[in-house]
Amino acid sequence: MKAEIILFIYRLPIKTMSTKKYIVAYVLDGDRSKFLEVSGIAQSMHSDANLKLQIPELIIVSIENTDRTKNFTPTNSLNYLDREDISAFKSSGKADDFMGLLRMN
Repeated sequence: MKAEIILFIYRLPIKTMSTKKYIVAYVLDGDRSKFLEVSGIAQSMHSDANLKLQIPELIIVSIENTDRTKNFTPTNSLNYLDREDISAFKSSGKADDFMGLLRMN
């Protein structure tokens, strides 16, 4: 599958480099505005001394999505509820391909 993924990556400030493992939070449908929203919340929570214990140091990977129907549905189907041949579902059923692409990156 030849495809391109747009990623936005944020990590809370880490004072020293180490071999410590960090939690990675993946944000699907993560366009730039969603990325700024989520990373801003994480940054805000981590900067408040009273909230630091509620959110660990983490890395946020925001994945921009171009076709939700294709990327988030496991099987191809043109039917939805009682309606058939819904054109918006023509690209459905490629969730495994999308997950494979994420694993490669």
